[in-house]
Amino acid sequence: MRLALWEARHAAGLKNYDDAARSYLALFSELDPKDRRKYLDEFVAVLEEMGSINGGGDYSKQIMLLLQSRVLFPHEAAVLNASAKFFFVVEQLQMEYICICMTSQAYKIYLQSRIVFDLGRLLEAFDFAQEAVSGSEGLSHIYALVNLENIKSNIMDQWHWAMLNDVKRNSAYANAIELVAKWRPESRVLDIGTGTGLLTSIARRYFKHNVYCCEVDLNMCDIAEKILNEAVIRKHSSEVTIEDVGSENIDVVITETMDCGLLGEGIACSLYDVQTRILSSSPATVYACIIESPAIMDEHVTVFCGRRFVSDSVTASYNTYGTLGELEPYWCCSADEIRGGYKVLSKIIEIFA
Repeated sequence: MRLALWEARHAAGLKNYDDAARSYLALFSELDPKDRRKYLDEFVAVLEEMGSINGGGDYSKQIMLLLQSRVLFPHEAAVLNASAKFFFVVEQLQMEYICICMTSQAYKIYLQSRIVFDLGRLLEAFDFAQEAVSGSEGLSHIYALVNLENIKSNIMDQWHWAMLNDVKRNSAYANAIELVAKWRPESRVLDIGTGTGLLTSIARRYFKHNVYCCEVDLNMCDIAEKILNEAVIRKHSSEVTIEDVGSENIDVVITETMDCGLLGEGIACSLYDVQTRILSSSPATVYACIIESPAIMDEHVTVFCGRRFVSDSVTASYNTYGTLGELEPYWCCSADEIRGGYKVLSKIIEIFA
């Protein structure tokens, strides 16, 4: 035991942090949980140095050392914080190295083909940092909060976090989605610009059939796939084809591709494009019939001094002035709200779809 401790401290003094961490882990394997805490602070310091700018070492081996430390200290805030910091710092070092070594064109290609691994480590760091925040206090809690905010800002822009936590906004979308789903539960749905997959996950609660989503940002695709546990269509909506959505037209489109100026993200063009190429040709059908209703009659026709006065909304025989083009196209009300009910006088027919 003393040898392992000496080796750990000696390696740390030589800034050989991988070997130091390995020796500390060997030491901890011989100690009970209570005695391990005697050396926890110096072990955490080694973990933090291991992931620092000057830490060096083998990245894959360092990950294994961190995983072993998590087994020995599963809920220790200091270890969680060091793990989060490690993944965050190493991710930044990798990106800086790539920026220096690659030409601008090569770097662009790299970004376009970037694999899940990089963002996956940031998400892992995010999980560690969150757990550290919830399980720490004092100075350790402050460190955990700083780590969490740094990681969040690298996963996506700060405004995106604010939007995701906007309860009023998200509730409005959820209510609208639920309303449409109650009306047409069998609809096939496409969420354009799904981002983290929030609206897609809401839609899947209410619609009975497939809910597809597309996203052009690769980082967002990675996050959405982790949340939804399903593949995202990694395309701009203008590139999405019928084959991408199960070879059938879409009935409902959901999108939140609006910036603070409403049209900055091209929502109008996106919706027009989807409507002309992917949206079903008969998204709604209008039916009509003739009814008899004293309440509606009273609403639009009155008798004064023996003369009949008719509302502008009525374009039948009582209306002897003006042309249809000058009037409102129709008057509306809910059939359920007609006072005294109504009597159907004709068949219900389809007017247009």
